[in-house]
Amino acid sequence: MFHNQLFEKIKGYSLENKSLNLVHQRNRMLTKTNRMFEYRNLPDSIPEDMLELYLQTWGSVFFRQVDGVLYFFGQIGASGPPDIYLRPTRVTWANPALMRGETNDIPTTGVLVKNDLMFEGILPIIDKWCTMLVELELSMNVSAINMRSTRVYTADNDTTAESAREQQRQIRKGKDHVIVDKSLIEGLQVIDAAGTSNSLTEYREAYQYIKSLMYAELGLKTASNMKKQYVSDTENIIEDESLLPFIDEMLLERQKGMDAVNKMFGTDIQVKLRGTWELQAMELEKAMEIAEEPSAEEGETPNDKQESASEETEGTGEDSGEDVTGQSEEETSTEEESNAEEDDFEDTVNTEVKTGINTANVTLPENNILGITSRQVEEAMIFNKLLEVIEGVSENDEKTETK
Repeated sequence: MFHNQLFEKIKGYSLENKSLNLVHQRNRMLTKTNRMFEYRNLPDSIPEDMLELYLQTWGSVFFRQVDGVLYFFGQIGASGPPDIYLRPTRVTWANPALMRGETNDIPTTGVLVKNDLMFEGILPIIDKWCTMLVELELSMNVSAINMRSTRVYTADNDTTAESAREQQRQIRKGKDHVIVDKSLIEGLQVIDAAGTSNSLTEYREAYQYIKSLMYAELGLKTASNMKKQYVSDTENIIEDESLLPFIDEMLLERQKGMDAVNKMFGTDIQVKLRGTWELQAMELEKAMEIAEEPSAEEGETPNDKQESASEETEGTGEDSGEDVTGQSEEETSTEEESNAEEDDFEDTVNTEVKTGINTANVTLPENNILGITSRQVEEAMIFNKLLEVIEGVSENDEKTETK
């Protein structure tokens, strides 16, 4: 799948050359995905960018020491008798720079590191979606060209056709053009071209949608909401969760492979997500933690809460040997005396207010500009008397306490 054409410098860009445009699209995506993982403590003989490029394009690499130097080789061939799970046990590799090629046993001579479980890499994903994008680019180009022509001319003969062309040339120059021959007018028909603005909008939406699907398979989220309405936080989290499974698998295979390389060759190579992919994983982890907090509280039903509360109460009573209500006889008697004093105070205030105010004969002022009613006057008198009674009762209580 991976060949020298990816390293060739491609000059120019032609919309009609679809195979060339596919190479452009592929190279751009491989450049972006090359920064997906970060390696630490790599030997000088292992370039990070080429390691990722080989894994993503060929699907696997083979680590082996040659003359005491650790290398990795791509475009390898699996051979030998399979193991009990039908996995290859030997690898055939060749390198023209070293002028060397061998067939080695995987467990004893070197380490086979995979990009994913199926040894596919990401080129199938990139080629699938980029092929669609190239077709849509060509369709959008044709639609944009068709927007230039708003009318279509039909002519019965060459003379009429040439007259129509001359009219268009004069219009482009900004000059008036008059057709003198009546036969030309009768032989020339003008048809309004169908509008292409709607189709161009559909192409653009389809282009963005397909591009978002490609990014989603590669673990990146783009703004591609096709619902044209509100998207809830739950829908966003669900959409984010669909981004990472393949990227998690790629990271897992790299970590397992580097652990095996470290164990066999005494290195300390570490690998983790980098850049946008790392931020995406962190944001998703935080969003899932926030989403799980209210669900944990809602998971406990009211019956569960009542049962747990009753169990706590029973346990407290049995352990302490006290009444389940938690109140002693002294506390109960004190509370009853306090309630009785409050009732006496209310009765005293009501009696004093009723006997101290005579609201039977309430007279309103002659010039009642504010429109005061007799009911409002009665309420004001009762309120004032109430304040006096409360102050008097408070003074009596203070004297009693002083004595």
